[in-house]
Amino acid sequence: MINKGVEDYESDKIKPWIGATEIYTVTEEQGQVKLTIEQDMTEEYKAHFEKAWENALLKVKELAEATPAMA
Repeated sequence: MINKGVEDYESDKIKPWIGATEIYTVTEEQGQVKLTIEQDMTEEYKAHFEKAWENALLKVKELAEATPAMA
């Protein structure tokens, strides 16, 4: 975790996140871009991220659609 520009791997605040992973994969299928997100975390944070992803993915979609395609 980065807090105020400083990486934190040891504080009590970060300890519950040790071992958690997020993998982002972007692929193309039949001319469509597909973003796949895989997460591995404790149940304690699952509900938070499910709600957060709703808003975050809308923003990713907005940004992707506003950006010209790269060749």
